[in-house]
Amino acid sequence: MFDVSYSGRSRKFPRKADKILAKRLVEKIESSKDFYRLRLRK
Repeated sequence: MFDVSYSGRSRKFPRKADKILAKRLVEKIESSKDFYRLRLRK
C-alpha cells in the first residue's frame, strides 16, 4: 500500500529528500508497531 503512493511522490523529489522521507516513513511505521505492541500487552 505504501509503496504505490510513495513511489509516485518520490519522482518529484530529489534523491536526498526522498531518502529523508523514506526514513521518516519507516520510523513512523516502526513507532506505530511498538505502540500497538504496548497496547496489546496491557
